Amino acid sequence: MSDQDVGSENTVLIVAGTDTTSNVMVNVIRYLLWNPHMMARVQRELREALPEREQVLTDPTAAPYLMAVIHETMRLRASTSGVWPRDAPRHAGITLGGHFVPPGTVLCGSIGGVHLNPETWERPEEFDPERFLGPEGEARKKNLVIFSAGVRICPGRHLAMLELTMVLSAVLRRYEFAPIDPLSAATDFFTDIDEICSVTTGFRNPDRDCLVYVSRSD
Repeated sequence: MSDQDVGSENTVLIVAGTDTTSNVMVNVIRYLLWNPHMMARVQRELREALPEREQVLTDPTAAPYLMAVIHETMRLRASTSGVWPRDAPRHAGITLGGHFVPPGTVLCGSIGGVHLNPETWERPEEFDPERFLGPEGEARKKNLVIFSAGVRICPGRHLAMLELTMVLSAVLRRYEFAPIDPLSAATDFFTDIDEICSVTTGFRNPDRDCLVYVSRSD
């Protein structure tokens, strides 16, 4: 393999395959800390589905609320950022939404634009896992482009969902989480930064901003 091939494969394995799922896990816990009643509901569901503390969730249907939380987190904080370029068909072009796009034109789809579209999502900027529950919620998953779509859909999507399900269920089942200062959690514990383009990143000041009590549950 050439150096370029090695670099490309490392990018896929380390960044696309690892950093993305870890970012989602952090953001799931972040949103649950922000919404204690949701945290309690997730943990209650997991403790009913996993009576023994060391059990691991292998059937996502046994924890529908956790799965709804994961999907809603990925909707608001996608595991990838930016836009995905695609070329319009080089010979015939393509018509989208009544507009003709000439052959060879580069088309870029906005993940944030899709996930925050008010024509698709009611109260699009609100964290509401309920929107992914029940038959209607299952249908709404088709409006997510977390893993892209079509012939170039992410080949690791099933592994990513398996990792998210197993790790988050184990962590949330076995441990309790609480912010250092509960009174400030709703305001400045995880402060969103005004942004022009939604980008998934790590925290800039982890020693200051990621102080959380973690304790072993019974």
